[in-house]
Amino acid sequence: MVKKLIFILAIILIKNFVRANPNNGFPYISLALNARDMACGETGSAGEFFLSNPAAIPKNQGTISLSHYFLNSNSEIQTFAVEYFSYQHLAKYQQRPLAMGLDFLFQHEEPIPEYDEWNIYRGEITIQNYSLGINLSHQLNSYLNAGATIRYFLKNFSIPSLGTTRGESIGIDLGFSGEIKQTQWGLSYQNLGPKIHYSPAEEREDDLPRQMRLGIARNIWKSSEELLDVRLDLFWADADGPRLHLGSQYSWQDILFLRLGYANKESTDGAIAGFTGGLGIKIKNISLEVASGIATAIGRPVLVSLIIQ
Repeated sequence: MVKKLIFILAIILIKNFVRANPNNGFPYISLALNARDMACGETGSAGEFFLSNPAAIPKNQGTISLSHYFLNSNSEIQTFAVEYFSYQHLAKYQQRPLAMGLDFLFQHEEPIPEYDEWNIYRGEITIQNYSLGINLSHQLNSYLNAGATIRYFLKNFSIPSLGTTRGESIGIDLGFSGEIKQTQWGLSYQNLGPKIHYSPAEEREDDLPRQMRLGIARNIWKSSEELLDVRLDLFWADADGPRLHLGSQYSWQDILFLRLGYANKESTDGAIAGFTGGLGIKIKNISLEVASGIATAIGRPVLVSLIIQ
């Protein structure tokens, strides 16, 4: 019965995403805000962080993730950054793992001075975006996990000559994950919800950045000290999908991690593709992760994550 319901839900949502409008007003929530996922080509559907898949169940009782994403522009476009925090707690319900999570995103851009027609300074144009999410995931049986995240979105941008504009919406992420013959898989539908409505300075609406992700991950080589994993994700974010993302991670003694990936994604300037990479160091239960994302016309993003487990 559970399998039939999941299959029906998957068909309905796939049809919805094929018709999805790629225009959106909150693209930052679609970023890979964990250095492990970004370095591996943004392939996190079968991973352990619920921003990529709300059905993700952590391996440890408590996991804290702090990330700083920044893009130093090499053009006239201003620098922007994203701060991301998440916490996921692992418990049990009916003798099976149950995870509860909370995350917070803050995106900000470098203020832009505004001048009037006589070149008199009016003030600064500021843009700030916030997101708050609450997650719940549960292992339904030995081969299937299910999860959901409800997320509140808030956009604030202020222009001295026009005033302050505020946009709000609520979105839902749905996800499923599991393991089949030592291959992890994940399927997620993200940012399902109403349009972002702006008021009072501007009466308009934007779509949430809806996307569907299907991914697998598998260990292809293992020794007493070394592991090599490969990952593959397919993204549907518009009618032109799917887009292919590939990634790989090599680990030595669960201390040193080297990562490489390839991503083909949609951006505000259209489709972009390129290589990603990064490394991580783990000492006891603390990991420091660094990743470099796809280079674009305005610069290359860098993500630094601190993970405490």
